[in-house]
Amino acid sequence: VTHADGVRGHLLVVTGAAPGAEAPLARALSEAARLAGVDQSGPLDVAFLDAGDPLIARLDRVGLRFDLPEPAAPAAPVPPRPPGSDPARPPRLR
Repeated sequence: VTHADGVRGHLLVVTGAAPGAEAPLARALSEAARLAGVDQSGPLDVAFLDAGDPLIARLDRVGLRFDLPEPAAPAAPVPPRPPGSDPARPPRLR
């Protein structure tokens, strides 16, 4: 992006963030960019937009898009089997 004062920087837009997660996400993204050296090439602006925002269509034409995969649903925990109930794994007697 180019700011009104002519300073060039980066714009990172996040869609679909959970309500209330914006501030922690912005801090984490800023820190990651700083560690990666992005802060040396200009300021980083982080914006949070709704998926239906008209600006998203404009950004899709000129920006890079990274879609994060949906996390897999956790598997149901398997209850432990009582000792000696699996004939393939008999208990060890001491």
